[in-house]
Amino acid sequence: MIYSLLLTDLGEKYKAEYICQAHHYSLSNPEVISQTHNHFQRAINATSLNDEPERLEQHSMLPAGAGKRLENRNKYKAFKAYLSTSQSNWNEKNSHYCCQNYGLGCLRSSNNIKIRVDKKTHSLIRGWSYDPDKAHKPTVVYFQLDNKVIGKTLSNMPRAGVNRAFRISGNHGFKWIVPTKYRDSYDKIEVFVRDLTTGTKTMAN
Repeated sequence: MIYSLLLTDLGEKYKAEYICQAHHYSLSNPEVISQTHNHFQRAINATSLNDEPERLEQHSMLPAGAGKRLENRNKYKAFKAYLSTSQSNWNEKNSHYCCQNYGLGCLRSSNNIKIRVDKKTHSLIRGWSYDPDKAHKPTVVYFQLDNKVIGKTLSNMPRAGVNRAFRISGNHGFKWIVPTKYRDSYDKIEVFVRDLTTGTKTMAN
């Protein structure tokens, strides 16, 4: 599915809301493969495909008043909404426009991190882990013996089955080679991960 965001002449506040809603929708639905808008900003005194300048103004995200160099961009809610959709803001901060005004893309701190070990031998421990609040980032997986951390690795290996099951993207698999000195006790090694937001410890199943 291609989701097209058509910014019609509904007022600048609604353009901003539509940007927030569209980004939320596209990230929440795995069927959506792309989202786009037809004009970022109407070129001043220019037309496109025989459109009238007024029509381009209606369908652009930013009006001509934002300036040729976007020097007036911060006056417009739509631009603030547009900034909200960056990876550095969405689900990473509570201070951006979409979170403050519509409760979308806020930083969440739930303790529902997922981790599972699906293979453990004397030489190898393998599994997968991801944090639903920051599913695009790998987690740090820790290995402990007698309550002492003896190693760690990132969940940054491809696991297509996990992605399909949870409708997420990115790499979430991990593999850790058990050091020789711990191999006699491999069955006692525990695996855990910490929530990327709260630091809460979750043990593997």
